[in-house]
Amino acid sequence: MKKKIMAVAMAVAVVASATPVVSADAATKVTIATNVFVKKGASKTITVKNAKKATWKTSNKKVVSIKKTAAKKVTVKGVKVGTAVITATVGKKKVKCTVHVGATKLTVSNKKKSAVVGTKFVVTAKMTNGTGDAVTFASSNKKVATVKKNNAKKATITAKKAGKTTLTATTKSGCKVKWTLTVKNKKPAATATPVVTTAPAVTTAPAATATAPAATATAPAATATAPAATATAPAATATASVETITPVVTTAPAVTTEPAVTTAPAVTTEPAATATAPAVTTEPAVTTAPAVTGGTITVVVKDKKGAVVTDAAVVVTGSSVSASAIEVKTKDGKTTAEVENGLYLVIVKKDGLEVTEPAVVNGQDVTIEVVLK
Repeated sequence: MKKKIMAVAMAVAVVASATPVVSADAATKVTIATNVFVKKGASKTITVKNAKKATWKTSNKKVVSIKKTAAKKVTVKGVKVGTAVITATVGKKKVKCTVHVGATKLTVSNKKKSAVVGTKFVVTAKMTNGTGDAVTFASSNKKVATVKKNNAKKATITAKKAGKTTLTATTKSGCKVKWTLTVKNKKPAATATPVVTTAPAVTTAPAATATAPAATATAPAATATAPAATATAPAATATASVETITPVVTTAPAVTTEPAVTTAPAVTTEPAATATAPAVTTEPAVTTAPAVTGGTITVVVKDKKGAVVTDAAVVVTGSSVSASAIEVKTKDGKTTAEVENGLYLVIVKKDGLEVTEPAVVNGQDVTIEVVLK
């Protein structure tokens, strides 16, 4: 009887040992955000998924400090501009998140406040202390103007319809710039009808001075009246005949002829109206924004056995001339970054290992395979 009981007990123990005990945390994949952006002096909360509890650690307290922890969450604070890695440990599993202490100031150049329907212009964002930060552009009214992102710092604005819209540039760390764009319709073509200048007023002819002056032809009173004759002969002693002397009468002077009437002066002719139309200024053609060149860097991380690694921290930066980090996106084991032409460095970190590979972009997409050894 004892032997039977012992046999049954051993059989139960064998069955129990053959069935693995899987914890809830091990049954699902533990994940965390790959990249998080925060402004200097600001705080942000990071959450680990598919885990009940985690312990947290920062790689650099002088850049990113741990402010508060909970079972599955941690609140970090941006202390200094730069990057630090936050590690969440769940059992034997570790997941990491790169925290970027981003831009403290954002400015945008070429912020046009008015545009004509159909025209385009490119805006460029400039960040102060923007390590690894990226800018998102948006339009509040896409029917008036649309926004197409060219790269991490540039976007093309296209005027679509007359009206107003608010354009916004926002960094992942929280800096924001807003301005209003007014879109106007194209001006109608200038009409060819010339504008004629008004003819000057015609001077009125002066009053004719042809009225003849009063005639002075009236003859003066005749002075032909004979004076009393004194020819009476003295008493003669003899009878004598008395001779009457006829006085000479002065002829009236000739009447002065009426002077000729002065002819009225010629009337000044009305000057011809100037018919030449003033030149019409043609609206200058709008210069189309030049196309931005560049490409995409794709990074595939593998371990020394050739298996794809999906939880490595990947950072893409400029060369030694430019230390600005580029925005990266990770999906299906591939990390991509849209960049302009130039030399870049791909930095991969995982479990204390760090590999750096160069990448040159010259108008074409580039794929880099990084092996962690």
